[in-house]
Amino acid sequence: MQRLLESYKTLLHLGTQMIFFNEVYKTYRDNEDYLNKVKFENHYAKLPFAKAISGSLQNYSHIIACSFIDEYNKEFTVSKHPDFSKRLKRLKQITKPALKRLNSWSDFKNYRNYILAHNYRIGDKSIFADDFKPIIFNVPHTNAETILVVELIKIITTCINLEFPELLEEFDWNDNVLLKMKFNYPAINVENEIVNIWNQINLIKHNY
Repeated sequence: MQRLLESYKTLLHLGTQMIFFNEVYKTYRDNEDYLNKVKFENHYAKLPFAKAISGSLQNYSHIIACSFIDEYNKEFTVSKHPDFSKRLKRLKQITKPALKRLNSWSDFKNYRNYILAHNYRIGDKSIFADDFKPIIFNVPHTNAETILVVELIKIITTCINLEFPELLEEFDWNDNVLLKMKFNYPAINVENEIVNIWNQINLIKHNY
């Protein structure tokens, strides 16, 4: 049960992030005119501020959604939890319509792997190669599709809660992902560091 609980916590945290993204989408749409009063400078001057928020969150939501699907498919399985075989089989059957709809975006993982999370290469080929032919990615792209992804994830989470109510009962709502991590917070002087780096580069160029 412990490993199942750990996976459940993972799914709940990922799902909660998706729900938050959904709220941001709704809020940005309701306040789009106001947000667009904020102006970028220089190269990004023509980019609407609201679209920048929407696009960035949409891209990150793709990554989180893929993580949710991976966790559910790979961890909530009979092979990993044979003691709960009957209940897991029933859960997978119940959530099949929602998962089928998620899987209908057939390039979910490819888009994450090739475009969002890595270096614009498909295999060994750069998408900037002269002979590269544009690819049609079948992924959630509109606001409506992104909202639907969130709702499908909520459906799966709800079904898990109904099939495994003991997991929800054991869940500690004060447990936070950030509590599992530690970060360094060094005091740095950005301008000095940039000057030092350029000095090193110029010295290397001079002596090369």
